[in-house]
This record gives sequence, C-alpha cells and structure tokens, in this order.
Amino acid sequence: VFQRLKKGLSHRFSATAPYCGEKIYEESEKTNSANRLEVADQKVKSESLENKNGLKEEETEVSGRDTGISDAEKYNDAKEQLELATGEIQLLEVIRILEEIIDYKDSRKLLESCKNKLDSIRYESALSLMDSAANEQDYKKAASFFYNLHGYKDSAEREHTCNELAEESRKQCEYNKAIEKMNSTKITDLEDALYILDKIRGWKDVDLQVRECQRKIILNKRSHEKKIGKVIIVIIAASIVLPYIALVLYNLLH
Repeated sequence: VFQRLKKGLSHRFSATAPYCGEKIYEESEKTNSANRLEVADQKVKSESLENKNGLKEEETEVSGRDTGISDAEKYNDAKEQLELATGEIQLLEVIRILEEIIDYKDSRKLLESCKNKLDSIRYESALSLMDSAANEQDYKKAASFFYNLHGYKDSAEREHTCNELAEESRKQCEYNKAIEKMNSTKITDLEDALYILDKIRGWKDVDLQVRECQRKIILNKRSHEKKIGKVIIVIIAASIVLPYIALVLYNLLH
C-alpha cells in the first residue's frame, strides 16, 4: 500500500511540475518586462529633461549674444532718424540708440543735439499750454512742464510765472464765490462770504469787500432782531387782548 501511494504521488508531481514551472517562468517574464519598461520610461524622461535644459541654455546663450548690428549701422540709423524726427517718441528712440554707442565717433555730440531738439519740442508744448490756460489747474500743469525742462532757455522764469498765475486764478475763483454769496440776504451766506474773503485779504479790493460784508451782516442781524421784536410784541399784545375779548364775548352771550 505504501509503495502504491508513493508511486501515485510521484506520478502526480511529475504531471503537475511542468505546468508550475511554466507559470513561474511566465510570472518572471512579466516582472522582467515591467522592470525593463520602467527603466526605459525613466531614461526617456531623463533625456527629455536634458533636452529641455539644453534648449533653455541655448536660448539664454542666444539672448545674451549681440544682435549682430554693428555700431556703424546703429550710428547711421540714429543719424537718419534724428534728421526725420518730429515728435518725442522718435527722439527718445534715437537717444536710446546713441546711448548704446556713446563712444562711437561723435555719438556724444549727436546725443546732445537730440536732447536739445527734444527740449525744444517740450518747451513749445509748455508755451502752448501756458497761453491757453484758463484756470488754476491749467497753469499748474504748464508750470510742471517748464519745471521738467531743467533750466532750458527761460523755463525757470516761465515756471515761476505759471505758479503766480495759478495763484491769481485761485484767488479770483474764491473772490467770485464770495461776491455771489454777498448778494444773498441770508446771514449764513454772508458769513460764508466773509470767511472766504478773509483767506485772500490784501488781494485787489478784498479788504473793502470784507468791510462791506461785515456791514451787511450787522444790518441783517438788526433787521432780524427787529422782526423778532415785532413778533414778541404781537404775542404779548395778543396775550393781553385775547382774555379781554373772551370776557366780553362771555358777557354778551350770558
């Protein structure tokens, strides 16, 4: 019996052994294949990253290189643009080019000429704004234009003049407001007018207008007090007369 069992087990083991071996082999192949794929994928990613870094380095290197335009070409271009330039934007571009080649030939001289031309255009713009100014804000804007010219021609004097005209315009505006309120009969308006005039004392006839405004305030207060007095008298009279009238009416009815 023992021998038979032994032979049966041996037979079964020999029958199933090839199948188990094949299965183990297949699993091993799958594992090896997956590992090979993972290694290949990591290699591709690494190469891709290296390529990207290489491209970035190449772009940086290209951007850092010279544009290839010679100083002579820049100089001729700036000179031509300077002759044709009629506006600030064009002149600013010429200045930019000349500053890049400042030591080439007479670039410094051209740069100075370009800046003078730019100042001339800005000076004319400031003059135009000054001539057309109609209020404090306009004169202040013109003054800032002359200030930015940093002493070009008579820009400093023009700036001072614009600031003075701006102050005159401000005072005139305040004066007009005060005079308008002085035409009112309300005490509050007259007091507002006096407050405004008090801030610009010594300008034109402001001191005279201050005295006139004070006089009107006094007269209006007196008039107001008189009106109040009359009302009080009427109330007092009514308080005396009404009881007497009531008494008379009572007697007549009874």
